[in-house]
Amino acid sequence: MSDFINNDNLLFLKKIVAIMSIGSSSTQTWPVDMKNISLVNDLADNGSSINIGSNDDDSIIILINKVIDILFNYNINGNILLINSIGYKYWPRKYNPFLDNNFKKNSIIMQFLDFNNVYVFNRNIKNVFKTYDNLLHSELGGVWCNMGYDILNELNFKNPNLIQYIVDIGGGSTTLYEKKNNNFTKSKIQVSNDNNINFNNIIKEPKGNDCVDKYKNIFNNIYVNLLKLDLDIKLNLNNTMFIQTGKLREYFMANNTIKLNGFTKSDIPLGFNHYFLPHFIETKYEGKDFLNTILCNISAISFNIRLLDNKLHINLFSKDDENNFFNNNPSFKQYCCFFERK
Repeated sequence: MSDFINNDNLLFLKKIVAIMSIGSSSTQTWPVDMKNISLVNDLADNGSSINIGSNDDDSIIILINKVIDILFNYNINGNILLINSIGYKYWPRKYNPFLDNNFKKNSIIMQFLDFNNVYVFNRNIKNVFKTYDNLLHSELGGVWCNMGYDILNELNFKNPNLIQYIVDIGGGSTTLYEKKNNNFTKSKIQVSNDNNINFNNIIKEPKGNDCVDKYKNIFNNIYVNLLKLDLDIKLNLNNTMFIQTGKLREYFMANNTIKLNGFTKSDIPLGFNHYFLPHFIETKYEGKDFLNTILCNISAISFNIRLLDNKLHINLFSKDDENNFFNNNPSFKQYCCFFERK
C-alpha cells in the first residue's frame, strides 16, 4: 500500500519519521525517535537553520535534501512532515477545513512539491487538538516555551523559580506564557503591539542606530501593553523573561551582544531580562515538547496519521511494524490523539 492515500474514501499518511517545523524565519528539525540522541543532535545541528524560513523556497529544498541524507545515514526510511507557517503557503489563512461546511480530506495534508516522501500539514488546523487524556493542545507541533524551566535549568540560569512569565518574541508575533504546574503554558491573553510592526521587518531597515531605535521602541511598546493585562500575578521586570527568536536574533547575536549563562543576552533594551534563544536549544525542546504532547510521552520511532469519523488520529509505532496496522496486529500502539472537527 502507498504511504500516502488521499481520496474520497480515505486519508492516510504512513510512517512519519521526522518533523520539520518551518517558521517565518527559521527551521527546527527533529526525529520522532527522540531517544536517539545522536540523531536528535545531528538534525538540530545540520538539518535545521537559524535563517531559513517559509518564504525561502530554494533554501528550503536544499535543507530538506540535507535532512533526507541525514536520515539515510542513520538507515531510517520514512516520511517527513512539514509543519508551522509553511502550511500557510498552500492554504489561505482565513480557511479552516475543520470549520468549513465543504470539508475535504485534501485540505489537511498534501505532498510537498516533487518530493515523494515529504508532506506539508495545513497550518490552519489548530485550537482543536486533544490527546488521549483529553488535554487540549493548540496545534500539531512542539512549543519550546512549554518547557521553559527545563531550558532555564539546563542553561544554569540564576533563580529560574522567580520567573512567572515568559514572553516569546518571534519573528512575526509575541506570545505570553504563564507559569502553570511547574512549567509554562500559553496564555489566553493576546499581547498587542500598537505599532503593528513585524520584528523581522526591522532587519530590512538601514542598519545602525535607526535599526536599534526601532527595536527599542517596539520592545517598550510591548512591555507597556503587558503591564495593562489582567493577570493573576502582576507582571514586572523581575518575574518576566523576554526570550527572542527570529531574524533579529541572528543580527544582534552577531553585532551587539554578550554571553551569559548559555543564553546570548542583548545589551538593549536595558533593564529587561532579555535573551536570544540559541537555535540548537530551540530545536531540541520543540522536539521534546512534541514528544510530551502530540506523542503522549510515549517512545516511538514513527507514527501514522489517518482520518476516521471526522477525527485525525495519530497511531504510534515502537518498532518498524507499520504494515501490521492493516492486519489488526496489536503490536503497534494506538492512542486517541486526534484533531476533532467542531
